[in-house]
Amino acid sequence: MAASGIYTCNNAAAYAAVCGDALVIAFRGTNDNDTGPFLRHNCLEMYFISNRSGQYRVYYADRATTSSAWSPPQLVAGLPVVAGAPWLSPDGQTMLILDNSATPDIFAATRD
Repeated sequence: MAASGIYTCNNAAAYAAVCGDALVIAFRGTNDNDTGPFLRHNCLEMYFISNRSGQYRVYYADRATTSSAWSPPQLVAGLPVVAGAPWLSPDGQTMLILDNSATPDIFAATRD
């Protein structure tokens, strides 16, 4: 039986492509539903949706290098409860979040 969770590719240069040998990211909790991961172009920051707080919110994890372990997930404060996937602009300053709930919306947020 395959493990469930968020997966990352061993080949950081091809993280957006389909590649072999994916690894389960170690921070997955037993009762959490983590979904919709967005990995930044440098492969050092990841944003995803999780219900670990009881509602679907945006979380992030980061790491120092592509071979380092991921940090424990942190809630991205100030964003709405959502049921869709996040996207971060190439400069890392703007996040778009698709909320695909009963009344779909796209939320935009900027970093301070």
